[in-house]
Amino acid sequence: MKLIKQLLLSCLVSICMIQQGVAEVDRQFYETVVPLADETEASQQQAIQAAFKQVVTMVTGSEEVLSHPEIQAASAEASRYVVKYGEQRQASDGEQASLKQLAVSFDPTAVRLLLKKNGFNAWDQQREETLVWLIEEKPGGKRQIFSSEDEEETTIDALKAQAKQHHIPLILPIMDFEDSSSLSEVDAWGLFSDAINKASTRYQAKSVLAGRIYAISANQYSGRWVLLLQGNQYVEDLSKVSMQDFMQAGIKLVASKLSGAYTKQQVNQADPATTTGGLQLTVQGVQGLTAYASVSKFLEKLAVVEEVSLLEVTDSQASFELVLKGDVNALQDELETSGYMQLIDAPQSTEGASRQLVYQWVKE
Repeated sequence: MKLIKQLLLSCLVSICMIQQGVAEVDRQFYETVVPLADETEASQQQAIQAAFKQVVTMVTGSEEVLSHPEIQAASAEASRYVVKYGEQRQASDGEQASLKQLAVSFDPTAVRLLLKKNGFNAWDQQREETLVWLIEEKPGGKRQIFSSEDEEETTIDALKAQAKQHHIPLILPIMDFEDSSSLSEVDAWGLFSDAINKASTRYQAKSVLAGRIYAISANQYSGRWVLLLQGNQYVEDLSKVSMQDFMQAGIKLVASKLSGAYTKQQVNQADPATTTGGLQLTVQGVQGLTAYASVSKFLEKLAVVEEVSLLEVTDSQASFELVLKGDVNALQDELETSGYMQLIDAPQSTEGASRQLVYQWVKE
């Protein structure tokens, strides 16, 4: 049996080296475009450093990462992480001159390794949609709840521009009779969480962002954002800010809270929910060497996983020992949001934390 396991392990390693992983990161998280002052080398380096900070923030969902000394040191040498870059131009509104920009792509593996070595995890795979209820008070006092049909509205353009920059997928309500009946204009303006949660049920979104905005001058706005997530409510008030800053605040609120399970994981030895190893994961529905290789590669790509060791294989399942950099809850979040794993069992130990997980491999 030991020899068979060794042979299988060798086959898995060989297949993993030539097969593209099933849980490939989204490379768009590692690409960005930043302003370029001129074509000098100094300006290019400054632009690359700015691009690196944008990417790190986007990948982790938090600006807190940028204050870490090792991340700051890496930012100063950001060119080491660059895969490619190139100048491009964007036409400036109302002007004949075009704006210089630098498009930069960074190495996902290198950036992920940097983050992982310093206690951060990358949030760089598929992100779930956030439902947005946004109401604006127009001049004259008329109020509008924006719907999926309001694509051309300036307010929605500003919101979607920030969402695109931070890679936060959004959906807007369709505002049909059912939506209008579930959430009145009064409830929307008041940002009443009970009414918003009720109206959001049909969309099955795990995170709901609600906001109200009104102009206090030609280019200044005030209002409030409320994020409803996993039974919690997060509020941010804004006063006398630009439309861009208002929308950016809402999107950053979503990014910072949704990335909670994937950003910095402090290992607390007194907490049974955290671990540095010893967790057994059994994956059912694994047929053949190709499937074993896919599962193994998938597990190695998870941000919260430090090491993966094959323990046992049978005709239709494989058992692995995982060393985690973070907690079991973060691992379960990654497995279940990937779309490739479905939880079957998570028996509790005497300390209350699950030390053995059983999942079904559902990737075709």
